[in-house]
Amino acid sequence: MPPPVMRAFSRWVELRGNHAGPLVVAINRGGTIGRSRVSGESIRLWMRDASDRAGIPPVSPHDGRRTFISDGLAVADFGDAAYLQRLAGHASMDQTLGYDRRPDQLAEDLMEKITESRGE
Repeated sequence: MPPPVMRAFSRWVELRGNHAGPLVVAINRGGTIGRSRVSGESIRLWMRDASDRAGIPPVSPHDGRRTFISDGLAVADFGDAAYLQRLAGHASMDQTLGYDRRPDQLAEDLMEKITESRGE
């Protein structure tokens, strides 16, 4: 984890409390940190608002998933790609490759390597 991210993460755990439970929790309007899980809809709305304030096109939690998978595939060999598939919780490599936003030729090259490694 990059040092600035680790510092922010550590600070959040300090504020939230180092206890079992969801990492991303609700914070009420008064700033009190709760213990209940934040809904996916709340995260989506927060990301939309943050992108509006930043003056960039709208982003969603799924954009983060696509970026994670694309960036992971960019540096992966076949074994790493299979591990990335598992991290993403996908049943098939085709599903994982469906998230890849790199140029098409790179995805085709990776699929060819996977097919060759399976002896297909």
